[in-house]
Amino acid sequence: MTIPYLDNATRWCFALRTLMGYPEHALPFHTTKWCSSGPRSLEQVMDLVQLARDMQCDVVHATFELDTDEPTAIALYLRRETSIEWMPNVLPYAASETAKIELLAQDRWHIGPRQLLTSAKLPPKRRWENGTAIARRRWRQLAETIQPPQVAGSVWVPPGGAYVDAIRHEALKIAA
Repeated sequence: MTIPYLDNATRWCFALRTLMGYPEHALPFHTTKWCSSGPRSLEQVMDLVQLARDMQCDVVHATFELDTDEPTAIALYLRRETSIEWMPNVLPYAASETAKIELLAQDRWHIGPRQLLTSAKLPPKRRWENGTAIARRRWRQLAETIQPPQVAGSVWVPPGGAYVDAIRHEALKIAA
């Protein structure tokens, strides 16, 4: 069974993950997770902070309005020594047509050599508009054509729930 909303969100998340250079295969210790949802209130943002803490990883979150087929926003949830930092309104960026996509916030975030989400110095502001346009176009093109693998362990976490409350995608049913 397929759930169109989840299938679409999965394609977009997998496309971003691919374009950022994160390996398709499961790493022994995933350090970054990709997820999606509709727009989030501050309380729901805190749910994602808790999710990042529970999973002990950084989270790249794509926001979808229910009436759109493309993400309307990206946010990062980054592990710090004693907390999780939330970075809303992150921009996708590609320095060229063939460069990996990076995410721009207070720093430039990319997948580093050890498959970790790594920060670096921001590119010059004059390059942001073109780099963001390139990244969005490439992301859209791949999301329209990619067939993501059936990711074992994909889950839906109910609103206000913790990671332990997660329901496997295979167990979800569509309400008529």
